[in-house]
Amino acid sequence: MMDSGSVAVFHANDSDNRNGDVDYKFRQNDNFLYLTGCSEKNSTLILAPNGIQIDSATITKEIFFVGEHTKSWNGDNLGLEGAKQVFGFGAKEKNSVVLTTEKLKELLPQILKSKNILYYTPSLPDILFDPISNTKFVAVREVRIELEKKYPNLTIKGSG
Repeated sequence: MMDSGSVAVFHANDSDNRNGDVDYKFRQNDNFLYLTGCSEKNSTLILAPNGIQIDSATITKEIFFVGEHTKSWNGDNLGLEGAKQVFGFGAKEKNSVVLTTEKLKELLPQILKSKNILYYTPSLPDILFDPISNTKFVAVREVRIELEKKYPNLTIKGSG
């Protein structure tokens, strides 16, 4: 149902640090979880109905970016192979590719420059309030303004 020449970006929630080395209990972004089934932090899903050119030989409609497989005291993350096996991303017959999150910064600018419409809702609070300066910031609006400056030919659709 996306417009022709569009791209949608869904980012997983990041962990929030409470203090020192203690994080708040993690809760995944609802839209990201619904579309991917993935509850891991530091992951991104990009969808494009008309395809995304990754390199000279690869055009895909879906890219799932996930961190490399690691083990930590918080547990293992799935990595590329886990994303393929557990969630089914990366299947050529599904027109899907799995890449590491490090590739996101490299590919995202070229993807956004090649599209007309971006569907994106940052996973930020609607309003941030600074009690010292008594100032309210509309974080989502600030993100939209910066994206419009960086990609002037891109129409941004989403909340905010």
